[in-house]
Amino acid sequence: VFYHCVLSNLIQVCDDEATRPGYRQFGCGVLIQEERPWGRKGEIVAVYALSLDALVRATPANQFIREQRPPLYDIVKQRLPPSPFDYTLEVLKDAITKYEGPYGHVAQLDKVRYDRCECIDEYGKCKGHRQCIIPSVVIVRTIYSAAEAQRRATEDGLIHTAWTKVWDTIDTQLETRLGKFMQAQEMYRRQADQGKYIKSLKAIIQEKSRSVKTALEFCQAAENRMHSFEVGGAYAFHRFRSVDEATLFVREAQDNVELARKELKKSEKDLAHVKGFVKVSKKLQLQKIALDLRQKYCALEYEMISDDQRRKAYENGWRRPWDGPDGEHFRNWMHRNQSALNAHNHESTLPRWVTKLSVRPVSENEDEDDDAKFQFNWVGTENMNIFANQRYQKFEEDYLKTVVERTQGTDAAREARSARSLLSSPDSSIRK
Repeated sequence: VFYHCVLSNLIQVCDDEATRPGYRQFGCGVLIQEERPWGRKGEIVAVYALSLDALVRATPANQFIREQRPPLYDIVKQRLPPSPFDYTLEVLKDAITKYEGPYGHVAQLDKVRYDRCECIDEYGKCKGHRQCIIPSVVIVRTIYSAAEAQRRATEDGLIHTAWTKVWDTIDTQLETRLGKFMQAQEMYRRQADQGKYIKSLKAIIQEKSRSVKTALEFCQAAENRMHSFEVGGAYAFHRFRSVDEATLFVREAQDNVELARKELKKSEKDLAHVKGFVKVSKKLQLQKIALDLRQKYCALEYEMISDDQRRKAYENGWRRPWDGPDGEHFRNWMHRNQSALNAHNHESTLPRWVTKLSVRPVSENEDEDDDAKFQFNWVGTENMNIFANQRYQKFEEDYLKTVVERTQGTDAAREARSARSLLSSPDSSIRK
């Protein structure tokens, strides 16, 4: 607890300095932000790197600081609570080198490269190192408590259980007669959409081809005008007053050609991708359709669980440092939903797309026979980007590798991975 208090206050002072608008006592020549693999299971986390000299030694006024700068540790000690032990440099060193959080060490001494050199010689002038590499203290921006690590593990368990249930439920329903029919219908609908999209892409490509031709003609005319200027032709023909004006005009024309070609190439690539979808086997298309359905409902589950856990954290005054970089997503969520939280309106804190696409629950009076009620749909899967989630990608890979291989065989898992990799769209506007 003693070391944790010292390091927490050190981080707070670094936060204050790094986010201070305008002039900073501890500028980017002694205090910077970096990333290190110090999180759970080697997760990349944000850290501060602070020059050791700036931490423990006073710096006289120079070209970088207006007046003598105290050691940053002196500022930290002013914030620390009274203690029977002195906050010596030895205590600081022990805190840096010995304290460990739930995921391992949180700070260390290291040599760090700073983009700006603030090293001063005996004459008070900057040494001007091209690469200023100096001894520093590197410390994470957020230290997890044991309780926070436990809450994170509990939430991860809830998400994993929910995702596994989604996969099992969807797999079961897709094996029913109605499920197979609905999956086939979705495939035919996508094929029809692809046909319409191919026609529209061909029209777009023709239009962009004409744009490239027009840009080339304009560029050629610009180059001819510049040539006329260079050989001393009449001003009425080239209309340039200086070399710089002529050069800039030609360069802009050439840039327009490159831009038009890039846009044409992108549309041609999209067309090739869509045609590739039509040509792949029916089995792969059905696999991709099933994967999209699982990802959609796993994304919905993730959002609902996260919303529920955020509400609990808000009500109890807890932090959520894993929710975005150092808890940024959680703070944004609180700011965005402040009025709803005050009104205790659970529905309104969910993203609008989640409320719109959530599964309608089956009432007790409805027939729950699988062949009579298919509980899922593919609404919204024309743009799978809204369901993108890095954690889910890892879950899907692990699930295919372990569960699917164990229950359905290696070939089934390989086909599912092929469907995901071969049919992933390069453009969110293309129906998958």
